[in-house]
Amino acid sequence: MPIRLDWGMAACIYCCAPSESGDHVPPKGLIRPVRRVNLWRVPSCHGCNGGASRDEEYFRLMIIGALCHTPEADELFDGAISRSMDKCPAKESALFDSFDVDPQGRPVLAWDPKPIARIAVKIATGLAHAMGEAPPPQRYRIALEEAEGRGDHTRWAPDFSFTHSACTWELWFFDSVRIMIGPADLQQHPPADS
Repeated sequence: MPIRLDWGMAACIYCCAPSESGDHVPPKGLIRPVRRVNLWRVPSCHGCNGGASRDEEYFRLMIIGALCHTPEADELFDGAISRSMDKCPAKESALFDSFDVDPQGRPVLAWDPKPIARIAVKIATGLAHAMGEAPPPQRYRIALEEAEGRGDHTRWAPDFSFTHSACTWELWFFDSVRIMIGPADLQQHPPADS
């Protein structure tokens, strides 16, 4: 059920400034239009709501454009993502330039983890607020993997689902990419800049 709030009565959940709008959780561009009615909205200032647009676009290109391989993800890629790349060829270059080969000849994705981490944490923070749960920890780690299937998670069709326990959040995109956010000792990767 979508959450509707009086934006003038609450503080931005990201920076505590007065809220001026509602931020969709997850961002609208990450799921197909038919599923957007299910999105939650959380109080946000204009800076936090619109200020993440570039990171959201990068997230969408890398996660959905490069890693998700389902018919539902293809539908979004063939529609909104392709139109976005047609309007701005640099986005297409960013996507295709991210494909590389490691020294053993295996394909790898050379992506910038910082915008991915910022958007994943922003999504988890919004979900936590909407559910009345604790947000991700201030010092966190991100782990990302291609995966299939996903157990009993709260979900928005095959486009997006999530689960959480204690300080750990799992975000699933198109039944094929899982992002885990947790305390700084979650994985061996260096903590992302928050």
